[in-house]
Amino acid sequence: MKALISILALSAALAATPAAAGDNGRKSVSIQSSGGLYLPDLEGGVITPTSSSGTLMRKRGGLFFDGTFRGLTPDSAYSLWWVVFNKPDNCLFGCDVRDLFAGHGQVFYGGGFVTDPSGQGDVSAEARVGRIPEGADRFSEVAPIAFDPPLIIDPATETGLRRPHRAMIHVVVRYHGAVDAPNVAGQIGTYLGGCALPDGTPGAPCFDEQILVFAP
Repeated sequence: MKALISILALSAALAATPAAAGDNGRKSVSIQSSGGLYLPDLEGGVITPTSSSGTLMRKRGGLFFDGTFRGLTPDSAYSLWWVVFNKPDNCLFGCDVRDLFAGHGQVFYGGGFVTDPSGQGDVSAEARVGRIPEGADRFSEVAPIAFDPPLIIDPATETGLRRPHRAMIHVVVRYHGAVDAPNVAGQIGTYLGGCALPDGTPGAPCFDEQILVFAP
């Protein structure tokens, strides 16, 4: 599987993403826009913009995302993931995977959707200030299962969203295979839903397909 964490390691590529306008916390509400990038291309060191787009509203109480993703696989299941660096000034490597493992960032579930026959999907997500909601998938729980060798994340670092105006935010969409109607809730509601696993569990070749970056 393509690994979300291997994509985040490409801090130089992400830094080349067009910057989204923000207020750095000076207002109670700020709105940013961002275009998408194809993650598999980034993994190979190539920056390929997509026609996807998203808007992030930052409020004192949390984050609110609305996005339209294009160029995805038609009639397929996708999940959406928040990647949150609450204190990007503490990042030593541009808020990439090394900072994630150092405890400066976290990954947790944001939402899910299915694409239409053209490969387009619309999705909204909300992340409130405070701890990650009970029962929501988070990286410390899924990484040891999803990757070989297992990846270990300290759950103590998963404190949830704390600084909505000043956090570095990545929004990632993950492919879970063709829609399986009886099991679609699991496909779009978890990191491993419908996925083939290193232990031999059969399923779709899940991977992280697109990313939107919202700098503070």
